[in-house]
Amino acid sequence: MVTIPLLILLVLCLSNLSQGNADVCTQPIEPGVCKAHTKSWGYDPAKGSCVRFIYGGCGGNENRFKTKKECKQTCIKKHTKKKN
Repeated sequence: MVTIPLLILLVLCLSNLSQGNADVCTQPIEPGVCKAHTKSWGYDPAKGSCVRFIYGGCGGNENRFKTKKECKQTCIKKHTKKKN
């Protein structure tokens, strides 16, 4: 009886892992709801680049990076089209 719920849980976990970093880069940039003032970077798909924003310290989402380099390494190559 316990096997089926565990199997379902495993499938759900694996499906979340398989989505990878691509989903992170398509999430909107969220500053969060708290009052901290942390300089962060997020990927803006409309601009096709990483932009700086102020993170409040809690809430928000995974489209938040400590450095521009980290943002670019995660998102730029995956979301920009190659020019011919």
